[in-house]
Amino acid sequence: MARSTDDSNFAMQGIPTLTFGIADTKGYDFNYNEIWHTERDMYNKSIPEYQNHTSVVTAVVVYGLANLDHLLSRKGLYLEEATPQSSH
Repeated sequence: MARSTDDSNFAMQGIPTLTFGIADTKGYDFNYNEIWHTERDMYNKSIPEYQNHTSVVTAVVVYGLANLDHLLSRKGLYLEEATPQSSH
């Protein structure tokens, strides 16, 4: 079963994804879960300060990951596919 993010299906196929929290840390009385994928989920309702912050955080994290000298393990992130049981 997929997680409840837009990137879930990609992640389940082994494509690296990033997901950050959605807490309203600055007190704008904003709850993303109330508008997520509804008719009120519009760009003009976004909070510019949060957009800027998220852009910077994402850029820094991706830059750091891209410059690692090793791949990150994905072991244990996903359920292993069940092997069919023999009916013998």
